Order: sequence, then structure tokens, then C-alpha cells
Amino acid sequence: MAFSSINKIAQAMFLLSLATLEAFAAQDNATKYRDMCAILKMLTQRIPATQSKDSSDKAVASVTAASKMAAIYGNIVRLNLTVAPDEILAVLSDQAKYKDGKTVKANAEVKDVFTGVDEGTIDVMFSQAPKLRGSGADKEFTQKYGVPIDLATRERLRLTAAALANKATALRNRLITVGHQADALRTQTRKLMLKALYGEAYLTKNDAAITAEGEAPALTENEFFWTSSDTRDNNSKTATGEAGKAGHCLAQDMVCLCVSGHNSRNQYCTNQQNGNDNYSGSTATKTTALCTYNKVATACQTGNNGHTNLQVSSAALTTATTALTANFGTNWVNQAGLGDANGNGGEKSGILGVYNVAGATGVACSAMGASPLSTSGGKGVCINYGNLLKTATGIPWINTVLEAAENLKKIYEDSVDLIGIVKSAEAVESQIENLLLIRNLLTQAGTKDGQQKVATPTQEEQIKCKNPPNKTAEGFANVGCDFDSDKNKCKPKPGAANTAAGAGDGNAGEQKKEEKCTRKLEDACKKESNCKWENNACKDSSILVNKQFALSVVSASFVALLF
Repeated sequence: MAFSSINKIAQAMFLLSLATLEAFAAQDNATKYRDMCAILKMLTQRIPATQSKDSSDKAVASVTAASKMAAIYGNIVRLNLTVAPDEILAVLSDQAKYKDGKTVKANAEVKDVFTGVDEGTIDVMFSQAPKLRGSGADKEFTQKYGVPIDLATRERLRLTAAALANKATALRNRLITVGHQADALRTQTRKLMLKALYGEAYLTKNDAAITAEGEAPALTENEFFWTSSDTRDNNSKTATGEAGKAGHCLAQDMVCLCVSGHNSRNQYCTNQQNGNDNYSGSTATKTTALCTYNKVATACQTGNNGHTNLQVSSAALTTATTALTANFGTNWVNQAGLGDANGNGGEKSGILGVYNVAGATGVACSAMGASPLSTSGGKGVCINYGNLLKTATGIPWINTVLEAAENLKKIYEDSVDLIGIVKSAEAVESQIENLLLIRNLLTQAGTKDGQQKVATPTQEEQIKCKNPPNKTAEGFANVGCDFDSDKNKCKPKPGAANTAAGAGDGNAGEQKKEEKCTRKLEDACKKESNCKWENNACKDSSILVNKQFALSVVSASFVALLF
């Protein structure tokens, strides 16, 4: 019972595998045609530019890396303009006089104001400046970042903002360079793909019109590969790689694999072919062959041949080519005793398509007549690539496909690089945004740190001045106290030994600790853990934390982002 169930499952899986062939299942070269279809589907695809996700408007959409960078860079320039000096803003506000970056750079009066800024960036500055003020101002932006910003704050933030903007410029320039290289490689690869499919004559005629993403020019009979007034066997039997012969391009070889030298039963690949296409003798013309190709190509694109949603890539193209060449020599029909393998086995490994094996007759791909597979050996609806495979040349169109696959690998690597550059630019954009948003915190920290603190006497100081050993003016002075004649009592000197407050770069407690070290001789200094002997003097070695800590941490965080 278990064995019977396994058999049923195996039968179902076998039938399912046949279902993918649909109309191609009954044809002798259906599987080889299906493998060729996979390659054809990829060779006809366009090669789009690198896409980056953009979710700025909730709905996620794909945009090119160049478009994404343009948007990021535009916002970075606008953010940087919020802290720009008045001289730059004045030029940007007078676009009637200064039209663009080229005009600014050519003007002796103002070009020095934009030193280090390229013309392209100045153009972006002109486009972004109106969004900061006047009727065209972006209210949401100006409210978020508190524009206009006062002069003192602008001057304080300008250096950091400019450094970040320069980093963004470098990223933009790098993306442009990599993008241009990738665009050129995409176009070159598309041409290689179409050359592999249609041949050299097609590429020569349409080279200037072929782009990476545009519609490919239609193949016409004038560029078609088939040699008119010649037989099917002369054009297809033995691959030479020459124009008009098998091995030159995929389209040529698909026709060779799908017809015999007759005017009937020419449906060796798909029943969507016109079986009555006339290839008798030397009757077939370029028009005949082009008609056949269009039929089999359309069936590839529209039929269920097991290659749905196939996207071109280096790996996919290489895999499809390997699958096709792995079938060389496998589709043979036994017409008689196999006889001596030395007589008929040597050429099998170079044959693609169905062919006869009979006795000691050498295998070949002659397909003249209505029923080439029902006769003797040496017949077959196939192509013999043996001569090409014996040389270093190989099969021309397959070589071109593999060259395109190698380029696609490089294009993918460029794509990864471009996306990384965009991510880095987004990080810089966030850094400038944060710099502007926390500027009030920076201002408050700086202001508080610069204020002189009012010293509050410690309990120790108050006790010392309250009960000095010598209760005279001189005695008060000896213990660091003053005599208050109005209140007739001793009091601590203002700011004396106050360890809780300080002014400027340190506080009183820290200063007292340092004074304690500076008075020591060398031997005593070296014995004190908080002191060190340096340059013939005793100095404090402890880490002093002052009121500038909050400001220095915030400032340092932005400086660190620049490197």
C-alpha cells in the first residue's frame, strides 16, 4: 500500500512537470526551446538604474539613487543656508542680477564670497533660498528650525554646518561619478545582450539608438541573419559563428532548431509555429526566417514555458546558459543498432537538438525532407557546435551572453555602492537637522558656563572666621577673613576656598587643589597621588570636571561626525 502511494505521488509530480510545457510538450525540441526561451526573455529586458526606497510621503515608492540624492542634497543646502552669512544671502536674493552659479563665479565682486563652492551647488542654493523667506517661504520648515536665526547663533553654528555640507558635497560628487560609470556600463551591457540575440548587423545599424532603459529597435529582415537562397542545412547544420550561419546569434539558432528543410510539419519547438513555412531547398528567405522567429519569440514571451517572472541578472543569465549547454548531445533517437561508438559518439557532445543515432553512421544535423527523424543516421533537427567547441573561440553568441553576465555583476556592485552613498548622505542630513534643533541647548550651556558664580562660604569657612585664634584685624587676615566694621564681626573673604562654585574655566575647589600641588617640593609632590612633577614644578594630575562639560560633550559629538 505504501509503495502504491509513492507511485501515485511520483506520477503526479511527473505530470506536473510536463504541465509547464503546455503547447510545447509534443514537439521534438520542446525542452531545448524552453531553455532558449529563458535566455531570450532576459536578453530582451531593459536594465534600469539603481532604485532607492523613498517613504517621505508615507507611501513607499522606488526612485533612482540620483533622484534620491538630489532631494537629500537640496535639503542639506537649505539647512546650511539657515546659518549662512548675510553676504551670501544677499547674492542669492538678487537672482535678477546673479542668475546661476556660472554667473556668480564669473562676477569679480561676489565670486570670492562663494570660494570653495562649485557652480552646481550654487544653482541648488538659488533654488532653495526662496524657501527660507518671503512669500515663497516653507512655513513648516521655518517654524521647525526657527528661521530666521540670529546672527550670533549663525556664526557659532556655521563652522560645523559648513563642514557637514562639504561632506555632503563630496558624497554627491562621488555618487555622480559612480552613477555615470554605471549608466555607461548599463548601456554597453544592453547592447551586448541585443547583439547576442539578434547579431552583429542589428547592433551596427541600431547602436546609437540603443539605451539601457529605452525600447529596443525592432528587428527587420534587412538585419536578419538568415542567408537567403540557401538551404536550411547550409545555414543551420554546422555552426560556424559567421553572420547568417548557426552560432552567430540566438535568434538564428532558434530558427535552426525549430524547422526542417521542407514546407510542412515545421513545428519542432512549439505548435504556435506555422507548420507550412517553406524551407524546401533554397526557398526560404530572410522574410521567411524572420516570420518563424517572431512566432517562436512570441510564444516564449506569452506561453507558460516554466520561466515566468524571470528577471535578468548575472546569476540568472549564467545559470540559463549553463542549463542550455548541459543539454548538448542528450536528445537523440535510436534508429538502428548503436554499432561502434567510435563511429557515432564523437560528435554527440556538441549537438543541440534532436538527432538520429543509427549503427556506425556518424551523427549530424541534416534536416532536409519532411521526416528527417524517421530515416537513417546522420539526420536531425539540430545544430552541431562541435567545430566551434574544439577551438578557443567557442560559440560567439554564448560568449557575448557571458560577457553581458559579467557586466551585470559589476552593475550590481555599483548599485550597492550607490545605495551606500545615499545612506551616508541621509546620515549627514540628520546631523545638520539635529545641530539646528538643539542649538538652543548649546546656547544655554555656553551662557551659563560663562557667567561668574556668586561664592557661598562653606560651613568650615564660617566657623574659621567666627572663632579665629587672634581676634584682631591682623588675626582675621591671617586666617583668610575680613573684618566687617559695620557689623563689628569677622566674615569669610568673597569667593575664598569655595569648592562648590567657580568661574571661567575652573572652580574654586579645583583651583585650591592645584595650589596645594604647586607649593610642594619634588619629593613631597611625587608622594602625593593627586600631584605630578613636571617641568621642574609640581602640578595637579587629577581630571577636573567643570561647568563646561555639557557644552563640550554636545559640541564634540558634532565634531566627531565630521570625520
